[in-house]
Amino acid sequence: MPIPLPIPVPIPPGPGARSVTVVLNGGPRYPFVTQAYRVPFRPGLTVAEALAFTGAVRFGPSGNIVSVGGVFVGGNQVPYALRLNGRTVPLSLLYAPLQPGDTVEIQLF
Repeated sequence: MPIPLPIPVPIPPGPGARSVTVVLNGGPRYPFVTQAYRVPFRPGLTVAEALAFTGAVRFGPSGNIVSVGGVFVGGNQVPYALRLNGRTVPLSLLYAPLQPGDTVEIQLF
């Protein structure tokens, strides 16, 4: 019986992939947060919906991220960056639509 190996980095999607990759990067301070997820793509899927689908990213009533992997980031307690396809993007893009094969990352500092 094969034993699955944990792979903490995203695997690039193949041709015609119908998913989005979400990467939670805890960095050296929060290594237990680091995990990659595959989220099924559907038209209209937003960055926030993909993050929420992981079950590891929680949002507050105002729609802001409040915790990542159990680490409270609300109120600027823990600085973090949001990246889309490797580029840092403003939090105002949380509700932007995604495309198949996109990669969303939250990095904690």
